[in-house]
Amino acid sequence: NVPAESARIVAAGGEVTTPHARGIENVPRLNGALSVSRALGNAAFKRGAGGAALTATPDVRRVACGEFDSFLLLASDGLWDVLSDDAAVAIVLQELQSKWPRKTAQARAQAACDKLVREVLLSGRCSDNVTAVLVLLQDFS
Repeated sequence: NVPAESARIVAAGGEVTTPHARGIENVPRLNGALSVSRALGNAAFKRGAGGAALTATPDVRRVACGEFDSFLLLASDGLWDVLSDDAAVAIVLQELQSKWPRKTAQARAQAACDKLVREVLLSGRCSDNVTAVLVLLQDFS
């Protein structure tokens, strides 16, 4: 859904379509299948027709963190196909701010990731891989 990325895909011999997809919105797909255009895996897609459309070259951006930025949530498309940004952030904040039972910040971050993945898998709306990584930018001790 990023015009410059769609143009890169088409120039590389691929196509961007928007077939019916499960989840909270209809997600554009690379060659009718993948909802990502940059990935480390999916070798079969990289070797097939329009294979250069799927790349492992990262899309790098520099963003300054503000004093109120407290964490960075990295998740696979399987999670974002089901949860909105606001819903995911609410789950993370609930776990990070939890004080009972007494847990370390690392344990609360792990609990947040576990809950995110569990919510998606139990929703019945996802048949994709689901991974979540939480990077704490502030002290949640």
